[in-house]
Amino acid sequence: MPSKNGTVWCSGEQLKNLYTEVEKSEKEYAYNKMDFDCHYRREVAETKECQDWRRDNDQKRQTISNIDSNMIMLERTMAIQTRVYDSLVEKYCTK
Repeated sequence: MPSKNGTVWCSGEQLKNLYTEVEKSEKEYAYNKMDFDCHYRREVAETKECQDWRRDNDQKRQTISNIDSNMIMLERTMAIQTRVYDSLVEKYCTK
């Protein structure tokens, strides 16, 4: 596995544990990215995929009045996800 400290070897069980924990942050990032794309990116906002996504998700959406704050949130989420991944690789695969 690639990590901030170079390549690390992981057993199958270690990988299972690592990916179980990573899955939650990946789903959150994917949701936030889709939310941004379908509301603020004109080139994809009117695709069938975005129309369906908005129909299913806009009822529980919290409105953000500032587009820049939404982009900052996406960037922070990506940075957090990278740190989470690195810490989990270190936690599960270094021993």
